[in-house]
Amino acid sequence: MESSLKEELDAFFKPESIVLVGFSRSVGAISTNVLINIKSSGYEGDVFVCNRNVAAGERIFGVENYPKVGLIPKKVDLAILTVPPHVLIEAIEECAAAGVRAAICITSGFGETGDEGRKRQEELVRVARRGGLRIIGPNCNGLFSAEAKLAAMLAPVRPTPGSVGVVTQGGTPGVMMVNLSKKYAPIVGFSKCVNLGDTADVQPHEILEYYGEDPSIKVIACYFEGLRDGRKFVEIAARITPKKPIIFYKAGTSEAGKQAASSHVGALAGDERVYEAALKQAGVLQVSNINDLVDATAALVTQPLPKGRNVGILTFGGGGGVMATDELERLGLKVPQISKELVETFNEMLPPYWSHRNPVDMTDGFADLRVPPKCAELLLKEDYIDMLLVIGVGVLEGVDVGENLPPELKKVGEKLKALTIGFESHVGKALLGLRERYKKPIIGCMICGERDGSIKAFQKSGVPVYDSPDRAARALWALWTYKQFVDRHKNQSGTRNLRTTSHGK
Repeated sequence: MESSLKEELDAFFKPESIVLVGFSRSVGAISTNVLINIKSSGYEGDVFVCNRNVAAGERIFGVENYPKVGLIPKKVDLAILTVPPHVLIEAIEECAAAGVRAAICITSGFGETGDEGRKRQEELVRVARRGGLRIIGPNCNGLFSAEAKLAAMLAPVRPTPGSVGVVTQGGTPGVMMVNLSKKYAPIVGFSKCVNLGDTADVQPHEILEYYGEDPSIKVIACYFEGLRDGRKFVEIAARITPKKPIIFYKAGTSEAGKQAASSHVGALAGDERVYEAALKQAGVLQVSNINDLVDATAALVTQPLPKGRNVGILTFGGGGGVMATDELERLGLKVPQISKELVETFNEMLPPYWSHRNPVDMTDGFADLRVPPKCAELLLKEDYIDMLLVIGVGVLEGVDVGENLPPELKKVGEKLKALTIGFESHVGKALLGLRERYKKPIIGCMICGERDGSIKAFQKSGVPVYDSPDRAARALWALWTYKQFVDRHKNQSGTRNLRTTSHGK
């Protein structure tokens, strides 16, 4: 990455000072919500506000105001603009003249509105470039940086810090991803998130390149409705994917969706087959909905890559195993039969009516609560099992301790619930140990239960728990698909190196 690009984007993600331009005294204003997010996230740099109708030095909601950016006595790195669209170009010119290096334009009314809006957007970029200032937006939600403790965002969400980098075109999908990821707390968190909106200036491939060089980011998740420079995006993605996975969800694939994308962020949607082929060749994992984007991220950020495509399934009920098997086979993964020796071993541990095959349905009949971790280990020991899916996490705590229970029975129910949560916490820790020992992916799937009980205990141990068997299956598919690409890249690189060496001789 060129040092100039890094310096330009550092001004967004590592600013030492911020000014909110177009700040309002109204409690319900957009700018007020942005300030609340910035202050709530723990940002430690200087924060100023700019309201032309309020005297210099006067405080608005406790923050010092200046009528013009040029009057601020300290150097400002990042401006966040919520001014009306007809004065945005003038405000950007003022920021550039004051030495501001980066601007987040939350203001809408540009490229997404049609030809006239696109012309104003082009003029906005010309003014910014002339002044040496880079723009994210307009019509965007802002960004998050864990390193800077900064949530410079319009939406009332503050991502949990972690190792995922997110770049989106629409603001809502980014917010949805942050919200949906909370179900995987505390193992899925974010290093950096940015919504590019109309992508007038800073482009997706620039953010991708920046994320690719960021050691705090292990997985990159993308949502786009169209790419202005798809060739550049694919070129940079191909350099990153051998080192870290990129997950890509492209919306606006139907005719109606393309029209919606154009009016939403002014996106130019291209031929879907061309997109898919180019991204696949670059090693980018492609998903078709926001849930799969989040689910694949949770798997890739927590699990080792599998050696092969064979999945062992351990269940507390047969139906979940059947659903998972169907989806795994559809995706090209395998659910192999277990050996006769392993069947005999399970016969000694499980009730006579267990499934006698993979999926291993333990049923609810085992008497020893140490059995599930032991069954898991027996599967993981087998060379022909590359990944393990445990279906039924949380089912043991599914005791409904209702208010109508007699006091004595209610007390028994509460004790049983606490006991089972403790047991599943033990199982979660055991699975973490098994994952470390056998270096194989282990994920869970819930049948019922509460995410703040047993499931949270599992996830504290690094085992993501999915809402349904099909979603768990697609998460395993993401792991296997990325592993296949990594292996192909290594083989191709080895072949190229061998050819180079041979030619050198």
